[in-house]
Amino acid sequence: SYANQTKNLIKGRAPFWGDSPQKKENIQPFPAINKGVKFLETWARNHQNKPFFLTVSSAPPHFPHHLPEEYVKLAQELRTRVELPPNLSDDCEGRPYFHSTPWWGCMDTSPLDEEEWKTVIAYSHAHITMVDEAIGRILDALYRLNLADTTTVVFTSDHGDMEGAHNRFDKGAYFYEEVWRIPLIIRAHNTPPATQDAYVSLLDIGETLFSLIRAASSADQPREGRNLLPLVGTQIRPSDWPQIAHGTYYRYNGYSFEVRAIRNKRYKYVWNPQDIDEFYDLQTDPHEMKNLSGHPHISTTENDLRDQLMTWLHSIGDDLPNRLDTLLPAGTIIATGKQGP
Repeated sequence: SYANQTKNLIKGRAPFWGDSPQKKENIQPFPAINKGVKFLETWARNHQNKPFFLTVSSAPPHFPHHLPEEYVKLAQELRTRVELPPNLSDDCEGRPYFHSTPWWGCMDTSPLDEEEWKTVIAYSHAHITMVDEAIGRILDALYRLNLADTTTVVFTSDHGDMEGAHNRFDKGAYFYEEVWRIPLIIRAHNTPPATQDAYVSLLDIGETLFSLIRAASSADQPREGRNLLPLVGTQIRPSDWPQIAHGTYYRYNGYSFEVRAIRNKRYKYVWNPQDIDEFYDLQTDPHEMKNLSGHPHISTTENDLRDQLMTWLHSIGDDLPNRLDTLLPAGTIIATGKQGP
């Protein structure tokens, strides 16, 4: 099963990719998607014009990339066209030690050469294609049931995938672009296709959905986030929209990693109070290979971003700046207090 494959992979007993003997329809996300389609069919038949809210979640294309036969063939075709990331050989020198530490057997990428990385990436891309096909069934059902013109569809993810960047795969306790930037598509009736460059957050998804169902906030139930609907269907970004992104990281599967981040269009600052900080010039170093934190020539810019980050942490009630004296070392297992690998 997927769960057993994952457990074995975490222990280092299974490959990053593989061929699944299961039929496509028995592999997620197809069972979940099919339930979603059945819900839409039942709703259209029994409730017609009444509003509905449906969430369909998919574990894939998360690793391990174990694919049914037809997608294995696709992966083999894609492999011939795979381009390796330019930062594949990065050894993460001058950055927090936990960036390159294999916390489980599955995180040890040292056995992978370039040819094997091509296979990992090809299987990942085929996995994504499989998810795309499955999600298409939801969209097809909306049109078939005459619900498309009155339904707003939101597609997003909780994190990206390194796919070989910095010699990593999956995700980790860091804020590299490959895992921080995630897909977001909002399809609404009577809105033309458009690409929007406004910086947004997953917190904004909640506020957007609440706005769609006309749910008001209250003093005892306040909400964070912004309504994204004014950004849909237009390339024009409101002049007062802040082009700043913030990020918080607390733990990674039970391991303590206190990381906070902020970025604007050009610069990114990552606060790692359990290790060394990071500062990247995304204009001259788009693949984040050189940590400039502490360099005199950028100290003013770094300090400015750090101050902005601290102001934001205070505004959201994050108490990390006040508990530095009691902070556990990075990689401490929260439940036991013992240091990880």
